[in-house]
Parts: sequence; C-alpha cells; structure tokens
Amino acid sequence: MTSIFLKKNCYVIILLILCSFSSLYGQDNMSINGVVKEKGSETVIAGASVQLKGSKLGAYSNSKGQFTIKNVPVGKQTLLIRCVGYKSTTIDVNIVASMNAMTLVLDPLPYSTDEVVISASKRAQAVQDVPISISVVDQRAIADRSITKIDDALRYVSGVNVARDQVSIRGSSGFALGLGSRTAVLLDGFPLLSGDNADIKFDMMPMTEIERIEVIKGAGSALYGTGALGGVVSMFTRTPKEEATIQIRSFIGGYSEPTYDSWKVFSSTPLLYGIDGAFSQKFGDFAITATGGVKYDRSYRLWDDSRRWNLYSKMSYNFTPQTSVFAFVNAASELRGNFLFWADLDSATKPPSGVNLNERRLSGKTIIGAELKHLLSDDAFFIIRSSAFSTSFDELYKNPGDEVVSSNAVSWFTDAQWSSALSAENHLTSGLTFTLNSVNSGTFGMRSQTITSAYVQVENSSLPNTIITAGTRIDIEQTETVNQQHTEFSPKFGISYNGFAPLRLRGSLGRGFRTPAVAERFADIRNPILVSANPNLIPEKSMTYEIGSSVDFLLGSAPTSIDFSIYHTDFKDLVEPQIVFVGANPSITFNNILKARIQGAELTFRSLLGFVGIETSLTALYARALTDSTDRSLKFRSPILWYNRLWIPLSEFEVQFDYRFIARAERILDDNERIFEQFIPDVQARVPVHVLDARLIYNMAKADIAPMKLILNAKNILNYYYVEVIGNLAPIRQFSLQCEVNL
Repeated sequence: MTSIFLKKNCYVIILLILCSFSSLYGQDNMSINGVVKEKGSETVIAGASVQLKGSKLGAYSNSKGQFTIKNVPVGKQTLLIRCVGYKSTTIDVNIVASMNAMTLVLDPLPYSTDEVVISASKRAQAVQDVPISISVVDQRAIADRSITKIDDALRYVSGVNVARDQVSIRGSSGFALGLGSRTAVLLDGFPLLSGDNADIKFDMMPMTEIERIEVIKGAGSALYGTGALGGVVSMFTRTPKEEATIQIRSFIGGYSEPTYDSWKVFSSTPLLYGIDGAFSQKFGDFAITATGGVKYDRSYRLWDDSRRWNLYSKMSYNFTPQTSVFAFVNAASELRGNFLFWADLDSATKPPSGVNLNERRLSGKTIIGAELKHLLSDDAFFIIRSSAFSTSFDELYKNPGDEVVSSNAVSWFTDAQWSSALSAENHLTSGLTFTLNSVNSGTFGMRSQTITSAYVQVENSSLPNTIITAGTRIDIEQTETVNQQHTEFSPKFGISYNGFAPLRLRGSLGRGFRTPAVAERFADIRNPILVSANPNLIPEKSMTYEIGSSVDFLLGSAPTSIDFSIYHTDFKDLVEPQIVFVGANPSITFNNILKARIQGAELTFRSLLGFVGIETSLTALYARALTDSTDRSLKFRSPILWYNRLWIPLSEFEVQFDYRFIARAERILDDNERIFEQFIPDVQARVPVHVLDARLIYNMAKADIAPMKLILNAKNILNYYYVEVIGNLAPIRQFSLQCEVNL
C-alpha cells in the first residue's frame, strides 16, 4: 500500500516538472547588472538580495556591491531589494536590449523593524501586515551570542521562556518531563517534532546556516496543525550566493568554579569547545550548501558531559525561472551523561548517590526532505514538500538487570500547498497534509499514528489600509490500538490596519491543539519512578485572542519603535502528570485534567540613542488553573518576563549586554504531589532569575585586517544560581572566545 502511494506521488511530481519546462520558451531574455549602495553615502552593500519579483531569478551583491541577474525576460519587471540592517524596497524597471548598469540604494535601519516574514501566512509578507505578534531573530544575533543550539537562541525572545525541553510562548507550557512540545517547530517549512515524544531536538539545528528564526505567538494550528497550541518557531536557512562562501566558526571556553565547596566536582576548569565549517555557492541554476560541526561540553555538573556532531547539506536547482526544487539532509548525534536530577541542593552539581556514572544516553536524529515549487504567475504558486524524520534514543553501559529506555521513530510528512490571488483584493492559501508517525520502542511498543489535514485561508484587502485574514483547518488523528478517532477544527481570524501611519493596529483570534504523543499514551516505565500508560488521552485545545499596535517614530532625533499587545488564551484538556497509587507504590499517569486561562500584556521598546542601541521587552502573565473552584496560579508559570539588550558600536569594536529577569513561579507542586520529594530532595527550591550576559566583538574586516571576527563572551557573568526546572541547577558563569572567519 505504501509503495503504491509513493509511486503515485512520484508520478505526480514528475508530471508537474515536465509540464513546467515550457513556460518561458520563446521569450527574449537579457542580463541586468548593477551595484547596491547605502543611501546617503557611497558605501557599497555586500550580501544584498536583488530578486525579480514573481520568479526565482535573482542574485546577491558581491564584496564590491555588484550583482548580475541573467535570463531576465524583456519588458516591465519589478525588482525586490533586501538586506539585513536595511529597509527593503522595490523598483520598477523596463528590461530592454541595451541597458546601463543600475545603481540601487537601500536605507539603513538602526535595528531590525522591516522584516519580511513567511511563517504567519505561509508566504512572504511584510511584518507590518501580519495580524498577530511575531518576533524575528537574525543570523547576526545568533553568531554574536555564540549560540550552538536553538533553545539558547529562544531564551532572548520576548515572551518566550525555555525550561529544559519545553519552549513556553506566553505561558503556554510549564514543565513535565516527557511531555510533548506545545510549540510547533519547522525548518524551511518541514516539521521537526519527533514521532515518539513529539518533542524538540535542540541540538540538531544547523545554527551556522540559520538565516532567521520567526516566532509566532499564540495558537497557530489553523495553518500548522498539531503542536501549535501556544505558537510556532520557524527557522529558515540561508540562500547561497554567486561567489563561493566559506565560513569557519570555532570557540573554546570554560565554566567558573562554583562558590560553594560542596558543588565543586572537578579539579580543573570544565571546558567546552567546538568548530563548525560551512561552504555554499550558486553555480548558475544549481546551488549547494554543506556544513558540519563537532562540540564538546564537560558541563558544570558531574555526569552531564556531552559530545555531539551535526551535518547539514542542501542542494537546489532552478529548472526554469518559475520552477525550482531543493533537497536537504540534516543529521546529528549526541552522547551524553544521564543527569536527570540533583542529589540535593547541597550537592546541586552531583547526581544521586549510587548511580552508574559510566551510563550514557545516545540519541540520533536525521531528516531528509525535498520541496518542489512552481510559480504560475506573480501571484500564484504551488509547493509540494515531503520528508522523513528519523529519531533514535538508547541508554548505554547500564548495570546488568537495570531497565533500558530506548525508542526508534520515523515521522513521515507530505504537504501540498496552493497559494494564489483570487482577485486584486483576495489571496488564497490552501493545502493538504499527511503525517505518519511510526514508533518501535521497548518502552512504548510498536505504534503508528496518522494525522490527515486540510487547510484554507483567505486574505482580503478591499478596505483601505486594511488586511482581513480568515481561515480554518481540519485534522483527523488516529493512533493504532486507540479506538477513538479525533477530529479537530482550528479556525482563525485576523485584521491589520495601517491607516493611522505611523501607527499600525492588529487583532486576531485563533485555535490551537496538540495531539498526545505516542510516548504520553503508552509510556510504561518502572525506574526511577513508575510511569503507567494511558491510551485514552485526547488532544489538548487552546483559543487565543489578541489585540496589538506598533509605531515607529523619532524620540528627539533617535529612531524609535514600540510594540504593544494584550492577549487572552483559554486552555482545555491540558495533559498533566497525575500521581496515583498502584498498591503502596506511587505511579505517574498522564491525564487530561487541566483547564486554564492565561491573560497578559507584552511591551517592546527599541531605540537608537546617539550611537547606543536599546531594546527592552516586558511580558506580564496572569495564569490561573480553572479545574476546580479554587483560584490557583498555573504551575511552573512565571508572572513576569523582562528581557533587555544594549549594544554600543565603536568603529570595529562593539560591546553588547543582555539582561533577563524571570519572576519566581508561584506554584510548582500541589500537596498531593509532594511524593516527588522522596525522589528529588529540595524539589521546591526556586528563586527569581537574574541573568546578565556580556560580549566584546572585534570585527577585523572593518579594520581591513582580515575577514575575521573575534567575540569574547561571558554568559551569566554575575554567576547567579537558579533553577529552570525542578532538581536542576541552571548553567553557571561561562566564558568563551569565538573566532569566525568568512572567506
């Protein structure tokens, strides 16, 4: 049956490709060239994207700001010019037989406010036209902070809190070991939640190739389906340039010695180091990217060391200016200690006594995917995506007789998307999606789960300065050996208004859901805590309402922007671990026991005061559990998130500071859950979080010394001690030196 399905898909794809070859034959094509410069100066801009709107034709400016686009059809065309740090612009040109070199200019931006985002509506849009709150992290922020895993990048995003393997957007997630992600995660449009645990594999992302990260805040299942209960994290990789690009990024560092003698576990400084290498180039219609890296982290805790590697390669080919295909493979592996919880607070860097310190956890992740895109016109295209995401987990060097937790899973994904202009005022986005999760585990058994989906969204711009968005999605989920079939409808509605320029208004509502993972339904573990299966779990649901506004203005002579939003989310049937007793022994079972409500507000302020850049964001949460008549705070939710950034450019040097404050969670355990104290001493220990990071950047390329950048990083420079999750001391002070070479 599967082979027939795959053959049919292959025939359809081949037919579409063959049909698209003739779309441009018979046209006279020309080459255009020019230079991209900064407005108001003669400074050339390297790395600017110059694209022919409505096609795959385009080029990047080289180190001299020069670009050439070949095979451009004659006649009137529109060029879209973009570059990080500059305001995007379009220009209409008439392509004729004899053309002089063009000079294109871009306005510099003091900070990133003019992003083009794709995640919100599955097509390119200016962020000002999006009716929901969205944050963007660019490659420069990733590189400057020496970030090697996606969770570290998300820790600096307003309204986002990361607790171990849980990404919480505006309080959508608390913490429960083994619970699937309530945030959908994608790489170039391909989902990256595992087939067994439905969790995020933070260490597999090719961070050197991530051009930007888009974070959608609020329920997003209308387009992205299961997992988007609280939001979406979507990553996009860079596009190769005409000239060969070689990047080498290496770092070495270490952890400070703990203040308390009882926490000292190493006789010398615990080191961390790593190196990444990347190559990319476009050869006419063919482009290739290849990256790889290795990292080692001894950790600040005993039995928490890790060794990991990752590989990523992407190849693309433009059959015609309208038809293109790309394929990629991303693989990673990690071997690490099996530290789960501390011995107690006095021994916060040590595991409980009696553990096997030789034991290791080996995890592997590989995703292979391909995408075919065909442009029918400037305003119509279809995309077919298909991927296989394989994950494995095993425990090595266990003592004889100890229980071994292991799992192998493959998540098969296919998506067919259609996007077109129904008229001058209406744009349609629609699609069909199929997901098959196949699991083979000694812990969960052999299981399969299917999710079949259809979605549609219409954007209307018939009213002046207004974009109205409406859509819905249907998902049908079926898990083997579970008799009940679950059907979920996820509507959305949004409106953005730009008639009070420079003030922009937006409002939205949307539904989210998350299908329970195979691991949550069928986990059957005996050690160290008994976990019992519950195959009757049903999907979690959410409904998010939001209104917001943003404005760009001059504060004196300082460019400034403010974004403000108020939001309200209702949750139903949230899965929570529940303590039950099997005889005299306590057992954990996951149950749909929680109804909750989160209300809050978020304010972000950015400004460039002289040459000093400032960014601050404040998120306030009022999170309540509504399961019974008692008015209680929602567990593991911090009522205040306050993130700040300061940067001071000084010629080829730049100084940056990041300060994060996360208020102490009011509640983490109920009285009937104090049984955890038998397994995790000092389980209730927690304090407010104060983390100050600092870095000094020396850009040697600006001084015409070498194409190199040196970054001295200090994370948690005050060496403040806190916990993110129960029984786990968060990372202590860490120093590192990073060297980045771009050839």
